[in-house]
Amino acid sequence: MISTTFAGQSVLLLNDAPDWGSPVGATFDLVSQFEEGLTGREARRPHAATMRAKLRFRVTVQGTDAFTLKNALRGYQAQPVIVPFWPLAETWANRANIAVTGLRVAYKADWSTWELYTTVEPGWVLAGDMVAPAFWGRLEDREMLWLNATVAQFDVDFTETGPTTYALIPGSQTFQGGPNLAGYASNPRLWPTALDWRDVPESFSVRIIREQLGFGRTPFETIYPQTNAREAQFRTVTQSSAECWKLLRFFADHGAGKPFWTPTWHSAAVMAADLAAGSSALSVQSAAGIQAGDYLAFIQGTGIQAFSRSSTIVGTTVNLNSAPGAFAAADTVVATLVLARLDKPRIGLEFIMGSVAQGAVSVVELPPEYSPAADETIGTTIGLLTTRGYIYELAQTIGATTTTTRLTSYESDLTVGANTYTARRMDHGAVKQSLFLDRDEIEVRSEIIAGDPLARLATAQAEAPVRLTISSVDVSGATGSNATVLFTGDIIGLAVRGSRLTAKAVSAGTVFDRIYPRFRMQVGCNHALFSPGCGLASAAWQFTATLSNPGTIGYPFTFDLTGLARTIGTVPTITAGWFAGGWAEFGSGASLSRRAIIDNTAAAAGALTITLARDPSPFPTPFSAVKLYPGCNGAKATCVDKFANYVNFGGHPFMPATNPSLVKVSQNIGGGKK
Repeated sequence: MISTTFAGQSVLLLNDAPDWGSPVGATFDLVSQFEEGLTGREARRPHAATMRAKLRFRVTVQGTDAFTLKNALRGYQAQPVIVPFWPLAETWANRANIAVTGLRVAYKADWSTWELYTTVEPGWVLAGDMVAPAFWGRLEDREMLWLNATVAQFDVDFTETGPTTYALIPGSQTFQGGPNLAGYASNPRLWPTALDWRDVPESFSVRIIREQLGFGRTPFETIYPQTNAREAQFRTVTQSSAECWKLLRFFADHGAGKPFWTPTWHSAAVMAADLAAGSSALSVQSAAGIQAGDYLAFIQGTGIQAFSRSSTIVGTTVNLNSAPGAFAAADTVVATLVLARLDKPRIGLEFIMGSVAQGAVSVVELPPEYSPAADETIGTTIGLLTTRGYIYELAQTIGATTTTTRLTSYESDLTVGANTYTARRMDHGAVKQSLFLDRDEIEVRSEIIAGDPLARLATAQAEAPVRLTISSVDVSGATGSNATVLFTGDIIGLAVRGSRLTAKAVSAGTVFDRIYPRFRMQVGCNHALFSPGCGLASAAWQFTATLSNPGTIGYPFTFDLTGLARTIGTVPTITAGWFAGGWAEFGSGASLSRRAIIDNTAAAAGALTITLARDPSPFPTPFSAVKLYPGCNGAKATCVDKFANYVNFGGHPFMPATNPSLVKVSQNIGGGKK
């Protein structure tokens, strides 16, 4: 294992090849959501475009290589690990056979020289040197087994976790189209690889809801209108790297739920005579396994050679709706052809040696999609739907400026309209709704990124409330469209655990937490300074200064200012505490930092020192500009003497502190002897 740096990040490169004493296992997954109704109709929704891989293989190392691997595992914690996709390595002269984009590693046989790259090829590689696709991820296990003092085995259990720029993306392939169906933009493709003909289980499923009512022997059964679906399992094989890449491309296209045609791989009928070219009358020994309307595949050698559909059956003659071609009975298998999807968005391969691989495949038939019901549309209500992503907007309004941070939980950045949403490790739960608006809420989980609104909220550094908007978008490539708002509300609570934070948002924000009535009978003013009721404009009470000495970060949060001036009007006499209760602003736009002023010294020749509630973020630099606004304690004297605004005073300065009509009753509660 080699410790190195790639793209500015420290990584470990596992350069120990498999010993091939056992197969190299590779599992590929796609992120997709399957939803099925009671009648068997399905909607399948992808949520990502690239495959995620897992590798399992054994390496046997000795001597220096064993000790190097041991020390690397000893220090390994959470660093990214890069593992070559050993089964599909090629010589540099044959690198065109690697039909894939993503991360690659070029290396000499003894690893004396090597290089990681994505698009720009290294210049030192010779024709006989090697190159392999590579995965970026983590090791799940760190245990070595020492066979003797110098020889060790290590079972690699690797999970890919890298960004999409490093993902293995198979190149485009051409797949043969199968029978055409109404409602499809193009013919569903035929399964592209061969079968190893060992075991081919087949089952038939129907969904029945059974409930036991009472103590009788017969349960209550409910079955909705549906057609029994066939489920089949088979093992596929690849004999070359080209076949491997073709299979992986087929999985990338269809693994998330796109339907395709596949034979059941066992004989539906045994041909009694050769089928001549141009003939549509198929003679079979028995037609018991074929029904009128069945799709049939004609299989020879490595796969499907032709297909047709039965129209009528007369005795042992199956009449087809089209002539499939000439086929000899001795070497042709006639199998039922079914429209199916993969049982799960996953495929597993075992590479026995090099590109020779076998994989188990499980498929499920899709009866409702042969001929969709009148109220269904392929690609809109059933079948494979458009890839969906979720976007998040975090908006803060400070003064007249609204700053919006745009994020997405999709695997890569998305462009929606004129805006770019940055990929982030985050998600959200279900929207909780009720008849009470203050109880509509949602939970959002996210990684912690310094400086973003959620991180500032978690560290009590937010300059204003954070408004959350969650929308879903249809994704094509790196573009999102058809945005639909799912939730809008204010973040009201945050919890941090490790490197993850959890935020709670409610639709009504803090509206229902406000004191009612808003205007109360009190001595002090009911208006907030610079509010419409107050009548004063903040611009008329804005002061500017220059930060002469920001001091050091941390308590006591004092800052020395010079050049105090007033934007409009003359500067009044600034006494100690004159700005207390007001605020100071540093920076502007997205970098604006607003902090409450706790106290200030008296101004002398335009110089004074202010004490803030906490440090601005980012911390200001010397000689930067500062804006100051005074505070108001709501007293009549302050309104008259400081602001000359008594006409808008919103309090009742002459009302008594207590209600004079209520007299306190004193009662002797002392005890005594009887």
